[in-house]
Amino acid sequence: MTTFADRLRTLRRAAGLSQTELAGDGLSPSYVSLLESGRRHPSPAVAAQLAAKLGCSTSHLLDGEPSEHERRIQLELAYAELALRHDGAPDAMQRLVALLAEPDLVPAEVAEASILLARAQEHVGDLNAAIATLTPLFERARDGDTSLSLPRIAVHLCFCHLETGDLRRTIAIGEQALQACRDQDLAGTDEFFMLASTVMFAYADAGDETHASTWAAQLIEEADAAGSHAGRAALYWNASLLAEREGRIDDALRLSRNALAHMSEMGDSRDLARLKLESAGVLLAADPPRVEEAARALERARDELRRLGSEVDLVQFDRVASAVALLSLDPETAEELARGATSRVPADAAAEPLSLVHQALGDALLAQGRRSEGLQEWTNAADLRAMSNAGRGTALSWRDLAERFRAAGHTEAALNAYRAALDAAGIRDRTKAVLAVIAELETRAGMPSAGAELTPSSDQ
Repeated sequence: MTTFADRLRTLRRAAGLSQTELAGDGLSPSYVSLLESGRRHPSPAVAAQLAAKLGCSTSHLLDGEPSEHERRIQLELAYAELALRHDGAPDAMQRLVALLAEPDLVPAEVAEASILLARAQEHVGDLNAAIATLTPLFERARDGDTSLSLPRIAVHLCFCHLETGDLRRTIAIGEQALQACRDQDLAGTDEFFMLASTVMFAYADAGDETHASTWAAQLIEEADAAGSHAGRAALYWNASLLAEREGRIDDALRLSRNALAHMSEMGDSRDLARLKLESAGVLLAADPPRVEEAARALERARDELRRLGSEVDLVQFDRVASAVALLSLDPETAEELARGATSRVPADAAAEPLSLVHQALGDALLAQGRRSEGLQEWTNAADLRAMSNAGRGTALSWRDLAERFRAAGHTEAALNAYRAALDAAGIRDRTKAVLAVIAELETRAGMPSAGAELTPSSDQ
């Protein structure tokens, strides 16, 4: 862009504005047309007004070159991006907070700094802060601010809500974002499919696995037709997790391999490292567990995840690594990994990750003969799991705990966990009324002991 007219026209189109929309109340569309044709040149005040609407600086609009101030801002943003890629999230967060406090940033700089700040906040485990940073950006993008990437912001915001366990908000925001993407002709992009994949998995976690599985098949067809590598990777990834929950391990492994193939074509990334980690979990779910393959998958993910992963990612890594160590007959290492994971779970994360690491710690302790300590950790896991959402995934987790308590001879705890599994799976108790009548009639007949056994338990 060599002239002011060229820059104005190109920046207006990039912002998705018509000449009338750019003119607004203060200027006429015909005057904007004259500016774009090169037959008029703006005053400094008009140039500043136009630049504010276009989300750029006045110097960039007038001269085509960034000012010294703009160069410094861009350098700060580039440094923060680099820090986030090399385990420097705390430093990036400090710099970005200071940058956003400056009074003369243009909207595009504020948006980019805010998006990077949310990434840094999520990276260090401050999920609520990341949500607070992303929410106003999402609302602007949803309402049509084309200077912001709606699917990019929505993917991150939904992911943060999902990590806190707030499935209702994840689904609500995700559905709003998907509809806005369709309205703004953004459907079919990589980030659209990644957003849809996140919402799909939230439906599954909320207990609507049928809808999630049906939607997954439809979305995979659409992503295949669109040639979206990132979209297909995300969809295969979550479809693999759904298949594992349903016990279709061969399908889960096939889908996991497909996801890895598509994700690997895009180079190293946090998502690729997380996918390798999830594939290790699927391998451990096989019967019998494929421990050596899972260990290799963890090894391939280790360095990337330590460099790029969030605190939640690292908790998941240590938990899966603890399971691999235990199945490799090394309970001491399993204990060390599980203990490390329990101490680093973010305070505002969902209860399920912490429940799983307490369960892993209990496994490691019982494998060393430390029975009372191990049973206490399993009990801690059960207390935390009681705060989880209903659904097949939660039901499977309860079943896992139930089998552990049963094997340890803790019948009452096992029975409660089995009941919780049935409740999470949506299999309701229909016996309360009839058992209450039988108990009452037996009591009247002088058989209180039999009646007590038939009285429905207080936790049903």
